[in-house]
Amino acid sequence: MIPKGAEGISHIASRLVVDLLPKADDEYMAADLVMTADLIKLVAQDYDRAVDVLAMDHHDLCAILHEAAPQLNSSPLSRRIEEALASEPRSQRVSDLTERADNTMKVLIDLHQVLENDMGHEGTEWAARVNLKIWRFLEAYVARRMYQSNS
Repeated sequence: MIPKGAEGISHIASRLVVDLLPKADDEYMAADLVMTADLIKLVAQDYDRAVDVLAMDHHDLCAILHEAAPQLNSSPLSRRIEEALASEPRSQRVSDLTERADNTMKVLIDLHQVLENDMGHEGTEWAARVNLKIWRFLEAYVARRMYQSNS
């Protein structure tokens, strides 16, 4: 059997615990091996879900930005939103998807600031609606990145 992806990464963590932990010379080394194995298991979770998480984030971000852009009346922010919506990653590699996500998140952060600071006191219905969607997106963003624990 040739383990692939997250399974292969988890196998490395198991080997640390099964093969190296019993050979640890002291408690510090043993604890360090356990901690390293646990961190490797977290990397396995990220490896397995990275593209899915980035795709869901992008889908949700685009929906928010599409709703907000027309309301900003051709402002510099609306132009940045249009650029973010039109951007395509260089490839489907996680690093390229992450770069696009980082750039789009910067636009979302600026939009959020405008909604909360500049438009919040005006009480416009669309601004309140989009602001709520941003908060819901941020909750989903965190939930998508939560780790599953074996303990």
